[in-house]
Amino acid sequence: MALRRTLARSALLASVGLALSLFAGSASSQAQESPRTAVLKPSGAPYIDGHVHILQTQPEQAVNLLLDAMKRLNMAKAFIQTEPYGPDNPAPWDVELTLAAIKKHPDKLAPLAGGGTLNPMLIEAQNTGKAGPEVQKKFRERAEALLKMGAVGFGEMSIEHFSLPQSPIKDYEYAAADSPLMLLLADISAEHGAPIDMHMEALPSDTPRPADRGRRQTQARMAEAVHGFP
Repeated sequence: MALRRTLARSALLASVGLALSLFAGSASSQAQESPRTAVLKPSGAPYIDGHVHILQTQPEQAVNLLLDAMKRLNMAKAFIQTEPYGPDNPAPWDVELTLAAIKKHPDKLAPLAGGGTLNPMLIEAQNTGKAGPEVQKKFRERAEALLKMGAVGFGEMSIEHFSLPQSPIKDYEYAAADSPLMLLLADISAEHGAPIDMHMEALPSDTPRPADRGRRQTQARMAEAVHGFP
């Protein structure tokens, strides 16, 4: 319990807007001014973006594009995280694919991890009710391994996550904020002073939830669930 109370003093990152997604073009195009960043205008003061995604299949180019955008936006630092995957996603990935490129710029970039490995475990435990000692041991081992690799924290983790209509994977992710594995992650976070970036949904109006929380929904049901979003 003491560890959980200390979490309030750790640097918990909460995204207050949409993630800045930066996808790299060809390597040859990086030498020229990118039209994607040339139009950006600087903010009046330096700021930290706590929720950034990059294209994991071209991390070097993506990082270069991000650094150019940061310079133009007056962004002081960016926390780059993996996307939150559910247990049924056929192609999850985690920080191993982007870490080397991110670590070259420690003054500007910080890697968060676990979206592709810890988050599926969170959702699976919520769905099945299985979060006993063996599951918790496996979860802790993976979380601590990510920190040893060089991740500074965990993200993006799903408390509630809708798949928007344009997403190729139609699922609904839910894990209670006080579930056993989420509380364990809070303890690990407090032990290591590692922030957690959690994904939640802000609904524009009273919106029906999928009846079967945490399980794959039909496209029609998901369209109903995210009614009111662009």
